Amino acid sequence: MAQNITLATIVADIRARGEFRTNPIDDTVLGRWVNQSVAHLYDIMIAGDCARVPMSQGNVTVASGTQSYDLATAGLTDYYHLLRVDVLDGSEYYRLEPFMVGDPIELIDDEDDKFSTRYHMRGGVLWLSQSPTWSGTLRLTYVPVAPTIVDGATPVLLDSKNQWQEWVVLDCCIKLGAMDNHEAVPIWLRERDRVERRILKATRNDRSSARTLFLTRQNRARDARELYRLRRR
Repeated sequence: MAQNITLATIVADIRARGEFRTNPIDDTVLGRWVNQSVAHLYDIMIAGDCARVPMSQGNVTVASGTQSYDLATAGLTDYYHLLRVDVLDGSEYYRLEPFMVGDPIELIDDEDDKFSTRYHMRGGVLWLSQSPTWSGTLRLTYVPVAPTIVDGATPVLLDSKNQWQEWVVLDCCIKLGAMDNHEAVPIWLRERDRVERRILKATRNDRSSARTLFLTRQNRARDARELYRLRRR
């Protein structure tokens, strides 16, 4: 079960964990370091499995003759990592396929066919495979930027997965320890690596995760093809 942690709690854990002889920075600066570490933790979680982080959706309006769309201009200012793109047809959405620049199948024969349109993300801009001659709506499913946690009259909380905020605490202890010439820095480095391995292992071993389901189905398909090949002998 996820647990809610405030910024003040994390800062207090950092101060207590390190038992620093001096306080080279105040809690305001340390709070910024915490949020930098939270963003790094999000990248680790995404590398393990995107299902561990929140998901958002937003629409982009396609105009005939326009090939690229800036997501910030379209109102998706919290965009970070794209998961999929769907095109609206009537009342239903249908998935589009991505392409890479230089891909032999980048271009399509019929730019009138919105279902054949492919997409590519580059620097927060959505590029279509060709300038469309159709207009409509694309729905983007994506991972938003990591949350910024602050303390105030109503503290913003970090949704911690199984005490994974320990990675943030250790990361900040390492930074503070480097300033204070703390003898425990090598120990914290090893502990942070241990927590990171635990996070990646937990995400990749989750049987219900999208990554695991995909790999399982892929392996089953491979096994089925091998069984068919053996039976054909």
